[in-house]
Amino acid sequence: KKGAYDVFNEDDDKEAEQFMETDIDQLLEKSSRKVTYGESASTTLASGLGSFSKASFVASGDGDGKDVDLDDPEFWSKAVGLEAPPEEMDPTLALIIGDGSKRNRKQVQAFDPQAEDIEAERRRLEEIAMQKAEEEEEKEIAKLEKFLRKEAEREEKEMKLKQKQEALELKQKLKEKRLAAIKDKLRQESKVESRRVKEVKVVYNERKTDRKRMLKRAEHEDPVFERVKQAWDTSQRNR
Repeated sequence: KKGAYDVFNEDDDKEAEQFMETDIDQLLEKSSRKVTYGESASTTLASGLGSFSKASFVASGDGDGKDVDLDDPEFWSKAVGLEAPPEEMDPTLALIIGDGSKRNRKQVQAFDPQAEDIEAERRRLEEIAMQKAEEEEEKEIAKLEKFLRKEAEREEKEMKLKQKQEALELKQKLKEKRLAAIKDKLRQESKVESRRVKEVKVVYNERKTDRKRMLKRAEHEDPVFERVKQAWDTSQRNR
């Protein structure tokens, strides 16, 4: 009852005395306004003992009717025109703000007696890491060169083997071709020889036949000649 309304308390104010003597339930009933909980609304207050999560009231009945929130940080200036008391400022902060000079932030390097040793160790570790990286790179290059050399040797060996195999195949083909030519030649020669033998046989047979004919003719013509011939043949056989 003597909360925020105590600011209106004056010793010679009759309305204030009357207000102080009025029961709180009557005051709440007169000054009650619509209170909304969720979606339901109520315009009555039971006994003044209800609890509220948040309340609002009209600052002036004759004014614009704007609601003033109790949680508003500018409640006093909106409700009764009072200003909140100024906050006390830190003297050091007041000096900094009141100086008017521009603030400059400077970075100060702290002295470290082991900084040189740490830097030298860091450089040494970097050199070791760089040297290891170079060694690894050289190893990879050597490994790659060795692999490429082996591949080149393998390809060269395969090429030589292929060329040798092709040469052998070509030689075998030439040999087979030469043998075929020799066989053809022998076959042709055999045919020629066979033809010649046949011709010789024919000539021999013809001569033999002619001789027989001549002998028969001689027998009929001159028997003496036949006897001489037989004697000659006999002497030739007895030699």
